[in-house]
Amino acid sequence: MKIATVTYHDGINYGAYWQASCLANFLKSLGHDVSIVDYKPGTLKSNELKTLFFTKRINLLVKNYIKLIKFRNYQKKNFKLLAVDKLSDTDIETLVFGADEIWNFTNPLIGLDLVFFGKIGTKYQKKIAYAPSFGTVEQNKELPSEVINALSEFEHITTRDSNSESIISKNLGKQSNIVCDPVFLYDIPKVRLDKYKDTIVIYSTGLPEKFVRKIVEYAKDRNFKVIAIGYRIPGIKSIIALSPSEFIDIFASCKMVVTSMFHGVMFSLKFNKQFLIYEDLYRKNKLETVVNRLDLHDRFVDEETVTDKLPQRLDYKCLNSELNYWISESQNKLKEMLEC
Repeated sequence: MKIATVTYHDGINYGAYWQASCLANFLKSLGHDVSIVDYKPGTLKSNELKTLFFTKRINLLVKNYIKLIKFRNYQKKNFKLLAVDKLSDTDIETLVFGADEIWNFTNPLIGLDLVFFGKIGTKYQKKIAYAPSFGTVEQNKELPSEVINALSEFEHITTRDSNSESIISKNLGKQSNIVCDPVFLYDIPKVRLDKYKDTIVIYSTGLPEKFVRKIVEYAKDRNFKVIAIGYRIPGIKSIIALSPSEFIDIFASCKMVVTSMFHGVMFSLKFNKQFLIYEDLYRKNKLETVVNRLDLHDRFVDEETVTDKLPQRLDYKCLNSELNYWISESQNKLKEMLEC
């Protein structure tokens, strides 16, 4: 079957890259011919560039530019792209929408873009959704009529979190299975780097100074190193200009992770890392389902609890049993949607 996915595939964001990659590669592993629709709203392009380059720090500006080039080269090398204006002229049979926050129409970087809700391609192409999220859109919010009309054309819908499931149920009257994020669907190649084995990695866009200081003090007492990856954290070594594979190599090699990011949690689980979550209200809806399903409530920390929580270890023997069941369940659901 010829399939095209519609997602955030070319953002300068490690989670966005790997969820797009793993979904496409899993579909390929089933024997399908898979492309990624090369669509990116103009508002997202301009806002993303502002985020990267709106700084007076020349050093950070250079690092972000290198990061951009590495992402562009990696995406060009590894993604089979299909121009959006060619979609109607091809023999694509199925469009798979997801994952990520493609349905968060309140995201100021994008706004409401009906392409991500299915207004693309032809009426003859089957449309299914795998693990999209409404992000910060609350479940009691009524969807715009044009969104409801667009989603009504989908043959099958699954979502990534219970908040999104409730929104679909309330507005469309449909039940939607909750499935795992695509990064779990397919193996991510990695190289174990010995130099990071005693390193605590911070993956976050910003943390309170007191919180970071306590992590540094904990690490110093145990001869561990502390680094930030992907984003700058004042006061500690920050490695920003990483390609998607370089990011994964460090993540898979480190001793422990402290993150506020959704995919920071997903990568920690995938690579069986000890990790802690600094709660970010923006990501509350996205994280709630995986936290509840895998009983990760004790992973949340703040300035007052981080020192006590850092030594506490997750039991991956029990956790992996439930996670692997969810992954298998999700893979089977995706196969079922494609076949029906």
